Amino acid sequence: MKKTFKKGWTISFALILLAGSIVGYSSGNTADNIAKHTANETAAAGNTNAKRESVTLRFSWWGGDEHHKATLAVIDLYMKKHPNVKIEAEYSSYAGYYQKLVTQLSLNTAPDIIQIDQPWLADLTSHSDVFVDLKDKFDVAGFDQSFLDSFSVVNGKLQALPTGVNGDVMIYNKDAMSKVGIQVDEKLDWDKLIAYGEQLKSVDKSAYLLNAGLHNIADILRKYTVQHTGKRWINQNYKLGFTKQDAVDAFKLLLKMEESHVLEPFEDILPFDEDPSQNPKWANGQLMGYIDQVSELENYQSTTKGTLDVVQAPILVGAADTGVVIRPSQLIAVNAASENQETALDFLNFFYHDPAAIKTLGTVRGVPATKGARTQLLDVKMMDPLVAKGIQIATATKGSNENSVEANNEIYSITTDIIQKVGFKKATPEEAADELIQRLNEKLAELKAG
Repeated sequence: MKKTFKKGWTISFALILLAGSIVGYSSGNTADNIAKHTANETAAAGNTNAKRESVTLRFSWWGGDEHHKATLAVIDLYMKKHPNVKIEAEYSSYAGYYQKLVTQLSLNTAPDIIQIDQPWLADLTSHSDVFVDLKDKFDVAGFDQSFLDSFSVVNGKLQALPTGVNGDVMIYNKDAMSKVGIQVDEKLDWDKLIAYGEQLKSVDKSAYLLNAGLHNIADILRKYTVQHTGKRWINQNYKLGFTKQDAVDAFKLLLKMEESHVLEPFEDILPFDEDPSQNPKWANGQLMGYIDQVSELENYQSTTKGTLDVVQAPILVGAADTGVVIRPSQLIAVNAASENQETALDFLNFFYHDPAAIKTLGTVRGVPATKGARTQLLDVKMMDPLVAKGIQIATATKGSNENSVEANNEIYSITTDIIQKVGFKKATPEEAADELIQRLNEKLAELKAG
């Protein structure tokens, strides 16, 4: 079993880890890189039409309140340095974002700068060049090339830039857990998760272990299945990586989690499906943790007064594949149809490399994707120790990479639809497994045909 870190894990150790080794990140002279980008921006001022003429850009993203505040602040910083540029912010929650973006791209009304989820990239770029190839247009100094190759390059083109490094963990309210006598094991597994729920149920029948939306639940069941099969949930060749019995077992786990107070009843989950962090039970300590990506930590922290801590996501003892995914927090791309690509690229240079922008963004999108940003935040002790700890744990427990087929938005929609049927007792695990396999195979055949 790979090493995990105890409560004494400190920011000083994070410096050793993050400055050079997370997911093979490349080295380089960080101070020189930041100074170079600052100098380049100063020297370039006034030298391009984009900086002399009035320009309006649109920038779309999703996220929680902390994401919004930090991103809006960076936009303001840029506009103060470039008074001829106006950047219109178009921000929202995750729900419905993809569908809206696809419509905008098809109608040629998409923003100039677009945040996307990494699993969408292959789908969005499969039919046309919707994003600017950044390979020769953006200085990627400080980004790890292998990370870019794995997650940002499609058909040999650098389609987008990662905002941060992310990974799957369980984050929990340490104060709330302690009050009910639960000490969370750092090597969390499924049996322990159920046992914690049962213990909680015996103490407080109004409390539940996990705060979750349908998307989270789908990911939990996928992890459970991948750990049991040792295969990806769906393979890149459009074939399922699980059997009917595997699906039945996953849906039985879902019912067991609800029965044991690991999950709330579905009628209580759905009102907060778009943003579970806004569930008042999380704020008052009646929901005690969540299994999600590290980048969500600050959003959840902002809506509770409890002290949070991080452990590994549940992992089956002896699993051939942990199901834990390391990936970009999000990606940012430039619309190929934008009439102001030069200014959009200049803003992205500021967003990723300017010291003031780095300080403002902090770790709201996870551990920053550039070495310069990571080192700067660590030097001034701005790296949230829990974020750093979460990335360390996710890296230590990393499984196989998620592929673009299983991450397809329509695949998720089918999965969450059937999860609701099981949750509301409209289908048995066996019935749900049959429907899941049939509908997924139909959709996969359609996706494969293009």
